Amino acid sequence: MTEWRVIGDAEVAELAERLRSLRWSWQLADFADLAEIFGWRIEMSDSSSWVMFDSGLGMTSGKALGHDGIVDDIRVMLTDFADADASRRDRIRDLFARYAGVVTEALGEPSYRLPGNAPEVRWAGPSSTLSLRALSTTVSLHLSTNSSLALQDMATEAQGEDSIDQEQQPAGAPAGVPGAPVGRKEEAGEHVPQEYPAETEEEPEVAQEPPVRPPAAPPVDTGAQLAEARPL
Repeated sequence: MTEWRVIGDAEVAELAERLRSLRWSWQLADFADLAEIFGWRIEMSDSSSWVMFDSGLGMTSGKALGHDGIVDDIRVMLTDFADADASRRDRIRDLFARYAGVVTEALGEPSYRLPGNAPEVRWAGPSSTLSLRALSTTVSLHLSTNSSLALQDMATEAQGEDSIDQEQQPAGAPAGVPGAPVGRKEEAGEHVPQEYPAETEEEPEVAQEPPVRPPAAPPVDTGAQLAEARPL
């Protein structure tokens, strides 16, 4: 088994504080300046949607993702990828719990905790939210705009609802489109989108055949008719 490289507690606390207090343009064009401030080395980039950078654990240890030149999410790995062995899950969970305590001590109590197979802890701000996440192979810090995080939550909730609908609803029953998860974005101080109305399937409209019209009568020579009607 190769050595599992992880970031030290003091460095995690400092990074969390710097990300949490970050105020910048969220423009992809300005990310090079931000990377220089944090000591990240840019490896690859797309001018409109993403940047891949080395945060200290390799070229894939950091990503900035967005759209149309706007950054939505900055992801920094706090560990390199864990080996796929029997202890990987426990090691990631234990380190996540330790880092959660470190960041809580630095920033205060989180605004939201998500348990489960992919646990997450969030510290919400007015326009962005810092998240600590335990993924299948690593633990990472994320700084996301609140609007993009709301969309992520809606997508995650929709996937969960779709799975429940498929298991519980009778065959052929139309599934509704769920709205934002109750309580999640209220705690994070985000705008909660209204719930979408349930989608309904409309029966396809059957095209009506045009009415059959009788063939038009041949034109009548009215002059000939008058000539025949006159007495000789």
